[in-house]
Amino acid sequence: MVRIPSGLPSGLEDEAAWPRAYRFRWSVAERTVWRRRKWMEPSKWAPRHMVIPTGPFEGARYSHDVSPHLAGIMDAAVQSYVREIVLCAAPQTGKTTLALTVFAWFSIYDPGPALSVYPNEATGAENMRERIQPSYRQSPQLRSLITGRREDEGKRLLRLRTMYHRIAWAGSLSALANRSIKLLNLDEVDKYDDRPSKEETGTVELAKIRTRAYRNHKIFLLSSPSVPSGQIWHAIHECSAVFVYWVRCQHCTTEQLMDFDQERFRWPHGEDGRSVDRRRILEQRLARYVCHHCGAEWDDDDRDRAVRRGVWRQVTADLDKNPYDAEQEPGETLARVLVARRPRSIGFLSPSWISHFVSLSEVAHDFLKSQDEDLPPEERFKAYQNFQNKHRSLPWRRQVEARKSETILALRDDRPMGLVPGMRQVSGLVAGVDTQDNGFFFAIVAIGYGLTAQCWLVRHGFVHSFEDLAQVLWLDQYRDAAGNRYHVQLAIQDAMGHRTADVYDFCRRGRGQILPSQGKRELASPYSWSDIEYWPGTTKKFPAGLKRINVNTTYYKDMLSARLGVSVGDPGGIVLHGDVDEDFAAQLCAEYRDMRGHWEQIGSRPNHYWDCMVLALCAADVLGLRYRPRPVNDERGGNDGRDQRRDGNPYTGGRSLFGR
Repeated sequence: MVRIPSGLPSGLEDEAAWPRAYRFRWSVAERTVWRRRKWMEPSKWAPRHMVIPTGPFEGARYSHDVSPHLAGIMDAAVQSYVREIVLCAAPQTGKTTLALTVFAWFSIYDPGPALSVYPNEATGAENMRERIQPSYRQSPQLRSLITGRREDEGKRLLRLRTMYHRIAWAGSLSALANRSIKLLNLDEVDKYDDRPSKEETGTVELAKIRTRAYRNHKIFLLSSPSVPSGQIWHAIHECSAVFVYWVRCQHCTTEQLMDFDQERFRWPHGEDGRSVDRRRILEQRLARYVCHHCGAEWDDDDRDRAVRRGVWRQVTADLDKNPYDAEQEPGETLARVLVARRPRSIGFLSPSWISHFVSLSEVAHDFLKSQDEDLPPEERFKAYQNFQNKHRSLPWRRQVEARKSETILALRDDRPMGLVPGMRQVSGLVAGVDTQDNGFFFAIVAIGYGLTAQCWLVRHGFVHSFEDLAQVLWLDQYRDAAGNRYHVQLAIQDAMGHRTADVYDFCRRGRGQILPSQGKRELASPYSWSDIEYWPGTTKKFPAGLKRINVNTTYYKDMLSARLGVSVGDPGGIVLHGDVDEDFAAQLCAEYRDMRGHWEQIGSRPNHYWDCMVLALCAADVLGLRYRPRPVNDERGGNDGRDQRRDGNPYTGGRSLFGR
């Protein structure tokens, strides 16, 4: 009711003809804007008003019975002093639902422009269509915020009466620019393109800049981890406080931190002590979790009950070692940390085994798959990555298990460098050469007889020129203790790099005694041949008569590794001369075999002699030295005494291996 004041303008003297009051009603929109709502925490608001838009519980009210661990994060996110929330979580643990629910809460209680950034445009459009827009349509309270205008609901935009919600994607620089954002959701940040443009900063940094205009902004970084250098793991390290979820056993009521190890996760084993088939464990849900204190075995339902009674506590263990270490001291609860410290950024780690959607048996199955020796190395590697990232919610680190230099030095005998073993043990000498910009590393190896032929390192070193290399390989003399002379019958030289043309020319002049090579990680055979048709980088024809050997590096590195693991004196091993030093030994320890079966260099460790030994073993196979018959009539105890050199080679006179 609005009262009309007495006293009318001139000409309207008949006051009785005018009504004393004017009646009207507020519109629905006006009442919606002016209504004073009772403030409610997100954890209490969500079960009353939030409807799940998609998934197995589509159309049902949000329930903390399904994802109880999200309640604490929701309430912490809306605290006035919290600006950044980082959730490093396994898939299917509620990351997207968390951001969607908190943004919906803000649209009621503290609205402001919102932006969600996804790894690609298709994922963003799908989330707008299947999650964001349906969540407002299906909730009675949120439905009142929809304007009803067609232009306010698009594949990239939802405009409400109180705010708008846009989507963008990594690399969409135009979508991230020129807009101020109060609420920012960076979804699956480890899948973003780090630098979509050379002229711009990264997607995460560019999006964060959009929140500067709002002092009470909120930034959510959500993702499953990838590697330690990933965005989400970097963000976790930048947080003021990081929390893990402690559960409470229903039998002994003791709080504990769930971790994966084979003492806590149990499944049936056979009489031989080996696990039953992992597929059976998954199908019949045979895995159990053992309480740290009372020893009770939890099935999936017991686990769910333990999680519902849990609480977030601050991590007290080393993040880079094992933040789920069950032996760590319980940290302060999330509520106490918020009150006492008022942190600006908070982080949460959420493994898969606290999720209602992930069975304990699925965790056990995926772990056993990563250990299944019947699978190819590549499959085991992928399974291990999946277990570390998608279950433990920790970044995957390469497990480097390289041999020690001491084990290499233990393979030395008493021979000085340059002396060939005698007593009719040696079938021939071969060499491997690793090409560098400033010279050449080389290793000369003696090969014995038989399929399990032993190898001996005769000489190794570094020379600066092709002339010096020719001197070492073909002009220097190599003898055994009885004085018998040996020649390097074949050398293989790495030809890839900045000096390919020079190596080709050198091998052409030394045709028959040296071959250019290219390493291949995967070949159908130990080695193969390629014709050299043109000079590198030109269309000029290369002189006929030279081939390049393609070396299966995986095959020969496996062979070298196996030989280095054989004790001195046993068949099939490698014996080093007595002058081998620490540098040579360290270079033979410079690579390791990862779970994919690939040989990888450890950091930037020099590995030149390792490559030389690999090429030498390949040269021995090309000549077939293992298959040569052992001489029986040679009373001198050495080789057959014949000079292996032939006319026609400017360095050695050797004949071509290819009949030319």
